[in-house]
Amino acid sequence: MMQLLRKLANQGRTIILVTHATANIRICDRVVFLGRGGRLCYFGSSREALTFFSVNTGDFADIYNELETSDENINEWVNNFRQSEYYRNYISNHLSIDNLKPPTNLPPKQQPASFWQQLFILIERYFKLIFRDPINLGLALLTAPIGIGLILFAVRDKNPFIGDPEPTLAPLALRVLFVFTCAWFMG
Repeated sequence: MMQLLRKLANQGRTIILVTHATANIRICDRVVFLGRGGRLCYFGSSREALTFFSVNTGDFADIYNELETSDENINEWVNNFRQSEYYRNYISNHLSIDNLKPPTNLPPKQQPASFWQQLFILIERYFKLIFRDPINLGLALLTAPIGIGLILFAVRDKNPFIGDPEPTLAPLALRVLFVFTCAWFMG
């Protein structure tokens, strides 16, 4: 999984991962270690994390063990990080006012499409979707004449929906509604 995430990151995607599995942390560009209460104890490269926490074994689990100690120890790591070069490199320098200048090579601002342009795009997409599925298109074209035929067969020469309501046409109206419902389920 970590190799897949690394490939995605190499393609220019931003990947954010929360883990306690430390076997493949070395392939991450940046790591964050939080102490109790979500206090930031470190942010930077994985290689530099081992140096910052003075872990000689090369095992990131030792950092977790260090951060599972008392609140005083966590506060000490928080203060050490805020006074460290890592804090200046990875946080202060990136959040300073000088770095917040607007980029000069912004893409041109897009004009919102009109209602008719949006409607045309939606209709075009809908027709592409329909014609790319020939089986569903064939079924839709086949069920339409069958549905019309069933309605004509059910109604014959009477129209239960026009004119004064007649109690004798109620079963006919139910049959027509049943055909419409079946056609809807098939569509």
